[in-house]
Amino acid sequence: MSIDYVFFDFRDEHFSALFRAWLISHKLSANRNGKLQLSTYKAQQLDYIIKNPKAFKRACHFLSGSTASQNIPETLYNIDNIPDKPFAKKDFLIKLLQLCNMGILELVKEDAQTLVKCLIPPPPSSTEYQTHLESQILSIKGLLTKSEPVVEHLILGE
Repeated sequence: MSIDYVFFDFRDEHFSALFRAWLISHKLSANRNGKLQLSTYKAQQLDYIIKNPKAFKRACHFLSGSTASQNIPETLYNIDNIPDKPFAKKDFLIKLLQLCNMGILELVKEDAQTLVKCLIPPPPSSTEYQTHLESQILSIKGLLTKSEPVVEHLILGE
């Protein structure tokens, strides 16, 4: 008798994805002066990079050079043969709208963009997962200053 084990990928689990969107919005929505800077599309791009080990490694290499990306620890599984998931815009926008309906976020229309504003901060870091996620978000914060097409090319691996 054999038992087949299925690896559960928590990155796409609903509440993990919802919390990740909340944390990204909280950490990056405004600059030091309080000016909103995070568009919904840029937040979506950063979420994709954080949950995709290949894209995250490319982003760290892009921002800090090859020596910094070498220090990224291996994941629990070999990522070389795993195809990248498509960049699905709709799923992330649903998460943002759910957070808006809960009163956690607000979407602010400014010029031709829709910016994310975090109204309620997430609870303080209490788990290793949350601490790790916060460090990932802060390590790719430099992508906020890059244009959306540049980040798109980074995601696609071009």
